[in-house]
Amino acid sequence: LRTWKEDYELWKSSQTVIGAACYIFLGILAVISVLNLVNTMINSVRVRKKELGMIQAIGMSDSQLMKMLQLEGLFYTMGTLFISVGLGSLAGYPVFLYAKNQGLFEISAYHYPVKVAVILAVALLLVQLLLAAGISRSVRKDSIIERIRFSD
Repeated sequence: LRTWKEDYELWKSSQTVIGAACYIFLGILAVISVLNLVNTMINSVRVRKKELGMIQAIGMSDSQLMKMLQLEGLFYTMGTLFISVGLGSLAGYPVFLYAKNQGLFEISAYHYPVKVAVILAVALLLVQLLLAAGISRSVRKDSIIERIRFSD
């Protein structure tokens, strides 16, 4: 014969394990997503290295190049945020309703994860800014002539 306290403690510990597994899975997805953003931006600049060299040869300054790379990264980041936070939020509520109706994990209340959404947005923006600065520094290492002549 078990008491309700024993069942409650068992339920709490299983909720902790399930929550930890979910956050680990989401962390892995976040790392993959950030690496995809990094790969997209680096590949975009590598492929257009000759084009960027020509644009700089006719008058684009280093600060304008940096601004262009930041805006390009911001475009990727806003698309990522729209899909992940926007569409993910819209898809999350019906999943909650399904879980509530089916009695999955004893879910009964919905709380929008504002803190997580803000952390995601800030982290993506910081990664994008650091990435744009790194790519710009990498591009500026080569002279304009080398960028135009020796591109892949």
